[in-house]
Amino acid sequence: MSAAAARATFLMSVYNAGEFLRPAIESVLAQTDGRWRFVVVDDASTDGSADVAAEYDDPRIAAVALERNVGQTAALNLGLDRVETPWVARLDQDDVAAPDRLECQLAFLEAHPDTVLLGSWADFIDERGEPIGRWRPATAPDRVRRDLYVRPCPLVHSAVVYRADIARSLGGYPTGYAYAQDLALWLAMEKVGAVAIVPRVLTYLRRHRGQTSRDPSAAARQIGEALATTDTLPADLARDRATVRAWRTRRLRLTAERALVALRAGDRALARRSALDALALLRADPSALVSMVGLGARSMVRKAAYRISLG
Repeated sequence: MSAAAARATFLMSVYNAGEFLRPAIESVLAQTDGRWRFVVVDDASTDGSADVAAEYDDPRIAAVALERNVGQTAALNLGLDRVETPWVARLDQDDVAAPDRLECQLAFLEAHPDTVLLGSWADFIDERGEPIGRWRPATAPDRVRRDLYVRPCPLVHSAVVYRADIARSLGGYPTGYAYAQDLALWLAMEKVGAVAIVPRVLTYLRRHRGQTSRDPSAAARQIGEALATTDTLPADLARDRATVRAWRTRRLRLTAERALVALRAGDRALARRSALDALALLRADPSALVSMVGLGARSMVRKAAYRISLG
């Protein structure tokens, strides 16, 4: 297949992927729609991941091995610069794309040309590939856009397809973020065109003990970045009282959660500052506490199920 025929480039940043890298790469090779390229950027791994990526003898795969570790955000931007297709399809190093992922997402994009960013539903799997949970956010463009601000990000980074030229025109992934670089880019892209989600499971998200997000210090920074990216609402959303209430509730919950994880990480200064921020938010809208309690109960159930699944 000629380079001109390719429609999307799978983009993966890799750092010490271990045993999960091969299944991730091979899920791209198994796509039912062959109009793809694949850019794999190894961020100076120390476990031989760069050698694994270079083993695949397929002209559609470009394996880039960095000499020094630059972090995921910079690695993704380096990969984005190498994309020559109209669309970028993201996939993380430990996740798995369904065989028909690209076929379904390209079909949706061809039918909805105003879409610049497209996600999908997903299932969570464990280290053995067994199902342990589901991700089923709302799919309508207006609802997806609203949920970017008032709920946990509905767009799973490892399941999105987005316009390469628009992402580059916006500067790519914002370099000030180590964890929320995807959400920051999505919020910039939603101002340019429609954002939607395909209501089908097209990606399998692996959960395992080695993931950075389990570390309290990393979790505290991740929450802080989520708060920073959604610091304000667009003017049209700010005119809707229900959206404003949901946004305030979300910020209250995240701020309180950051106080707790900062305390677990031993960062008492951040814990105190976050607790004071939470109290200020509560004073501004006391009714947000009622909504937060309901959200917190559901979250506790989900987290308990996840921990049980990990043994």
